[in-house]
Amino acid sequence: MLGYAKPKIVELSSQRCVVKIPLRWRTKNHLRSMYFGALCIGAEISVGLLAMEHIQKQSHKIDLIFKDFHADFLKKGDRDVTFVCDSGEELKNLIDQSSQSSQRLETSISGYAYTNQSDEPVMKYSLTISVKNRSISC
Repeated sequence: MLGYAKPKIVELSSQRCVVKIPLRWRTKNHLRSMYFGALCIGAEISVGLLAMEHIQKQSHKIDLIFKDFHADFLKKGDRDVTFVCDSGEELKNLIDQSSQSSQRLETSISGYAYTNQSDEPVMKYSLTISVKNRSISC
């Protein structure tokens, strides 16, 4: 799926992830805007990569899964769409807490999507991330 949409990582730090998905024939629907599925891919990657950035810094094996997804589509994504997640600190806190616990922990992480022609978001989204430390026995 990722190879089909061809997302590009624009920025990845411990605080922020920015991903761009080009509007091409593969990601364009019959209304000449971005497919729902392509928008979901961008949202998932922007949150997931930021979480993985923090998980990789842990000495414990931390499992991550998305528990739910919510999106508000505010206008047509009729150009390349950029997805921004600035919740690095919140994700770091969740991952740090999970390294000390055998319980599954979760939090909701939000982001926004923009076209390259507008400061108005085309989409706002929220994914609930659930993490568990597999290194600690129950």
